[in-house]
Amino acid sequence: MAKAKKVDDNNKDFEKIKRIYLKFPSVAELRNNCTSEASLKEYFNTLYPNPEDSMAGYKLMRYIFATNRITLCKLSPENTIPKMGNLDPANFTQEYILTSHDPEREAIF
Repeated sequence: MAKAKKVDDNNKDFEKIKRIYLKFPSVAELRNNCTSEASLKEYFNTLYPNPEDSMAGYKLMRYIFATNRITLCKLSPENTIPKMGNLDPANFTQEYILTSHDPEREAIF
């Protein structure tokens, strides 16, 4: 059995991560400016003048997209919390559930 790698907490450049993250484009900007993986990389080149920051930003964005697979689903009336005022149409509150599965997979369970 292989030994687990020891993590070195001193190898993180938090200022660099913060600098890169603060320049992240919005989803709307990505939709308007990027149509492919190549155009996404090129767009990051325009956001970050330093090629190293550009690649780090691209990799960080890819990581976030790959690991953050959440879905926001509107609850059906029978699944809402009555105390939230949903029984009174004048005080109707929309309720949602946050799930880590897509709606199709969630429906199976």
